[in-house]
Amino acid sequence: MTIPILNLCTALFSILSFISIFHAFFVYRNPVEREQMKWIAIGFLMGLAPWVFVNAIPLLITGERLVKDTIPTAFVVMLPLSMAFAIQKYRLMDVDDIFEGTFVYGITVLLLGVADLCLMGLWGSFWTRVLP
Repeated sequence: MTIPILNLCTALFSILSFISIFHAFFVYRNPVEREQMKWIAIGFLMGLAPWVFVNAIPLLITGERLVKDTIPTAFVVMLPLSMAFAIQKYRLMDVDDIFEGTFVYGITVLLLGVADLCLMGLWGSFWTRVLP
């Protein structure tokens, strides 16, 4: 893909994501869900607005960027930080339930692996004594 097509796709997906988040914010009536969407929208605004104002708009108007992508791209770190805040404070995506289930399955797999190694060891030692 060439850079203009990639920039167009990035802008298009960013706009569609932002519209989706704001739509969810206004559709949800539960206060907790609205707070979750609010923090995600704040992350999108703080993460993408510098790129839009410093690069995208001047690129559309003049055909040149004001600064390189590295400076506005540094603000993109606000996206995962706002998601982490929404996950921690407002239980976004019920991550606690996922971690509890993962822990139980992890312990189960570990115990089955230990049992398998023990049985294979016993089986191997039995056959080494039977067939010298």
